[in-house]
Amino acid sequence: MRRQATQRLVLASFVMAALTFLSSVTGCSRNPNIRKRKYLESGERYMAKGKLQEAAIQFSNALKVDHGYAAAHYQLAHTYIKEGMLQAGYVELIHTVDLAPSNIQARLDLGNLALAGGDLARATEQARALLPVPTSPRISTGTLDSASSAAWPRSLRMIGLVPIK
Repeated sequence: MRRQATQRLVLASFVMAALTFLSSVTGCSRNPNIRKRKYLESGERYMAKGKLQEAAIQFSNALKVDHGYAAAHYQLAHTYIKEGMLQAGYVELIHTVDLAPSNIQARLDLGNLALAGGDLARATEQARALLPVPTSPRISTGTLDSASSAAWPRSLRMIGLVPIK
């Protein structure tokens, strides 16, 4: 009788340990933050290998987990642009900037793509949004001196936000 009780106790302990292990393993895969990050990292690995379609799928999977994941929108934009799907890339850059307005590189990319596509209003909007950024050249008397003017991207000079010297 005692032996059966001991065997049941050992079996119950083993089952509990197995269930605890399984729940901890599957718990991570159910956490949306971990899932979207894993999809993003997987997409970045595919992108580094030049597997653009696979990368796009992984970035899209991350967006299925969290549609507001700006990093996935940004990476998906770059994937689309590299695939030659400029309109889709443009839309993803718009989503990125809407979700992460402080993403300077996304704003530059969006502004440059808008300028290339002839959307001067959007290009100007992105350029103006970048003006107060502390890492940008300073405007002292309303104009930029020739040294700091050269530091500005050509696209900003072309749309008249920085004087062309």
